[in-house]
Amino acid sequence: MTHSSVVRTQALLEVIRQGLLVSSRTQSRNMLGNRSAYVGMSDVGKYMECPRACIASRLFAREDSLSRALTLQRGHWFEEGVGDALEALGLHVIPQLELSLMTGKVPLRAHLDFTLVWRTPRQAIRILEVKSMEHLPAHPYAGHHLQIAGQTSLLASCWNEPVFSMKDATGKPLSAQCSFPEICRRHFGMELSECSSDVNIEGWLLCLSMKDARAFGPFFPDSETETQVKTCARQIWSSWSESRKANGLPASIPHA
Repeated sequence: MTHSSVVRTQALLEVIRQGLLVSSRTQSRNMLGNRSAYVGMSDVGKYMECPRACIASRLFAREDSLSRALTLQRGHWFEEGVGDALEALGLHVIPQLELSLMTGKVPLRAHLDFTLVWRTPRQAIRILEVKSMEHLPAHPYAGHHLQIAGQTSLLASCWNEPVFSMKDATGKPLSAQCSFPEICRRHFGMELSECSSDVNIEGWLLCLSMKDARAFGPFFPDSETETQVKTCARQIWSSWSESRKANGLPASIPHA
């Protein structure tokens, strides 16, 4: 291969890398908003496994390589594919349901990849958290375990609170914040019990590689898990603020 060919090949790959980064950032911004303005459930999962890496990832942005950009975008592609598969079956699916609440003075948000709802043979909810991986683990990672278990617990405990909302693919709100039964009433015309204990609620972790898939679960609502998530969120927020001050940044992070 000539020098000219090498240069042109590198230029083409750089175009692909830049395009993937722009696409990924746009998707994240549309669906997740300003991630520095709240603690997300993925942050809680990362903090569970490595507190220092979790805080550093929020303070110091890095320019991803093509390999890393492909890995990140693969997660979006897998998620879209799972969504298409669920909708093809005619299931009642809520993609990217947002749950936003305050724990003390700390804003905490959960973005549930897919929430499946049905009424027969009994009222039931299934939360799916999708993870893209090179190799499927034999057991769920501790951070992923806490993320899906926390989402399941928060949905049950916040059932009747006006903390749930939906967006379209561009990030435009489809509903004002309301209770989960109200979301289902508006979106599906479906009446659910006003008490979450009357509903069968489970969370599932769906791990996907390029060749296979593995599901872990079920995870059930649990008050201890909810307490652990909220405690962890407050620790993350405090550490973010302290680290921002130490790096010459404003200590307070504006809420979204």
